[in-house]
Formats: sequence, structure tokens, C-alpha cells
Amino acid sequence: MSESRNLLDKLFQLTRDGRIKWTYASNVPRTGAITQQYSVGLDNDAEASIWTNAKSAGFRVTEVNAQEPAVVMMPSIVGRDLVAISIDHDHDAEQGATYVLLMGLLELARRSVDKVEPKIDRVKQYLEKLAV
Repeated sequence: MSESRNLLDKLFQLTRDGRIKWTYASNVPRTGAITQQYSVGLDNDAEASIWTNAKSAGFRVTEVNAQEPAVVMMPSIVGRDLVAISIDHDHDAEQGATYVLLMGLLELARRSVDKVEPKIDRVKQYLEKLAV
């Protein structure tokens, strides 16, 4: 679990600094209904994905086939999980710090995909024009 937390922390920092860009991953097979899922290619042979649903949130790093591009996660890419965790929203309180980090990363990934920051900047510019 500590290795997962270290990886989550590094992904959080890189995402916050704008050094990696997440993509919205849809139609990726998983157990249960996924509310949100984002992925990012890591080098040419690994990919990270984060997800959440009504019951839990999770994180995994998958080793992908080197012959397949790892830039955008495709449902057809078959790989081996290097790290995989799932934290129940209600019952995994002992994983509190890791859970908070995972939920923060999910929010940063969502903001990155939805391009929230440029939209906020446009609203600020508009309001500044109105204030003059």
C-alpha cells in the first residue's frame, strides 16, 4: 500500500504542475459501474488509471504490450497489473491518507480533462472587464 501511495503522490504532483495530461477513459471493462475513469500513458510500456464509482475508488498501473501505443488507454490493450488498489468509500478508513490523495488526484484529473483552469481564467477576464 505504501508503494501505491508513493506513486499516487508523484502522479498528484505531476498533474498539479501540469506536467502530465490525463484522458477520460470510457468503455473500459471493470466490475461495477464506473462513474469516472481517467488514464495516462507512462513511458512506452506502462499506463496509470484512476477510477471511482458509488462504492469505491481505485488506482492501477498496468504494463501494456510494447507493440501497442500506451498514450491513450484502449479497451483492447491487455496488460499485467503492476500495482492495483481499491478503496471502499465507507469502510476503509485506515487508508485515510491514501484515500484522500486518490480522491484529490481524481479531481485534478477531471479538471485537467475538462480544461477547467482556462475556463476559470476566461470568466475572471470577463468579470474584470465588467468591473472597469
